[in-house]
Amino acid sequence: MNPFATGLDLSIDATLDFHYGPGTRGPEPELRTLNEIRASPMNPQCEGPSPVYSIAMDERREDGEADLKARYLLFGAVAYAEGRASQCGRPGRMKCPA
Repeated sequence: MNPFATGLDLSIDATLDFHYGPGTRGPEPELRTLNEIRASPMNPQCEGPSPVYSIAMDERREDGEADLKARYLLFGAVAYAEGRASQCGRPGRMKCPA
C-alpha cells in the first residue's frame, strides 16, 4: 500500500516535473531555486540542491472537479529535491558550506 496514495494519477520525475495521468488535471509545476528562497534558510549563504522544490496548486480528478469548485477547495502538491536539508548539522535547514 502506498502511504501517500491521494487518488490522483500523479507522478513526479527526477527533474521534479509533474506528470498527470488520464482523468487527472493540473498545472505545470513552478520550480523554486535556491537563490529564489535564499532568505528562508537560517544561513542565507547555505549550499544545497537547486531547484529546491517544485510546487503546483489545483490538481484534481476530472470526476471531482465540480465538487471541489462548489466547496472552494483545491489540492496542492510539492516535490522536494533529493539531498540533505540541514544547517551545519541541525535538522530542518539547508547545508552550510564548510
